[in-house]
Amino acid sequence: MTATRQERIRAILSGCPELQGLEGTQMEVLTRRAGLDHRNPGERLWSQGDPVTEVYIPAGGVVRISVQDSDGGLFTTALVRDCHLIGEAEVFGMLLQRFNEACVLSPQEVVRLPASDFRQCIETSPELTRYWLQTANQRFIMALKHAQLMAQRSAEERLRWLVRLLLGFTPSSPDGTVTLPFSQENLGTMAALTRQATCKVVAEWRSRGLVDTGYQRLDILQVRHFRD
Repeated sequence: MTATRQERIRAILSGCPELQGLEGTQMEVLTRRAGLDHRNPGERLWSQGDPVTEVYIPAGGVVRISVQDSDGGLFTTALVRDCHLIGEAEVFGMLLQRFNEACVLSPQEVVRLPASDFRQCIETSPELTRYWLQTANQRFIMALKHAQLMAQRSAEERLRWLVRLLLGFTPSSPDGTVTLPFSQENLGTMAALTRQATCKVVAEWRSRGLVDTGYQRLDILQVRHFRD
């Protein structure tokens, strides 16, 4: 591995919000053992059922996390941007196979970390262990809740359920409103709705004063309506 490649891996690791608590020696271990790939749109980082051997940090692009149902359809559960770590939930859950799939949506670099090395580094810090166990559990819950969402029938029911789900993981502003950092198109994708159906529901909510919209965001003005 050339020095330039190592420097790039270190920069990506250092920019990962979930790894900010790693000490210098731990960061060096991961830097030495990590791989760095360039991935193109449509390539999978892993497929549902694959063995759990690595965790990943996409850099400079978007990755779609999806779950496959019994009929073979794919439902998007998350869109991960930039340097956030993915694929760690199964590591902490001690699962041998992936319960979802990850597909690259835009050209980007991806750092690959051996699962065993990643877990060993995390477990040397009690603070990070607590943080990652909580985070991994939240992602499992999100996946299970999304399966419940897909059981809803109407577009309004699906989108309302999705908003309710996202509210549990998004902090509120001082005025009590909550901003979901997703475009209407992204929200529709996560709820398995067409763009037209999503826009129709959001427009109706807006006319009732429940939400407001902006660039790449949905402002929830009446939080109680969606939580009740």
